[in-house]
Amino acid sequence: MERDQLDIRLSHHAFSRADEREIELDKIYSCIRTGRTKNVGKQFIKYTKKYDDEIISCICQIRADCIWIITVMRNEQ
Repeated sequence: MERDQLDIRLSHHAFSRADEREIELDKIYSCIRTGRTKNVGKQFIKYTKKYDDEIISCICQIRADCIWIITVMRNEQ
């Protein structure tokens, strides 16, 4: 199934990190929908998207019914 067809759900940890790091939910969703992907281990995918002044990364797990966000990070440039 394509990633734009799956629901995106944040774990409690990911939601807390997004709040702590002041990462807007719109950027997280955009990162997953249109960002670059990289396999991380056997079970996880890292989505990355570059914005003007920062890079947003999301570590996720693809489940049968959704993309489950484990954590989110921001790297400022």
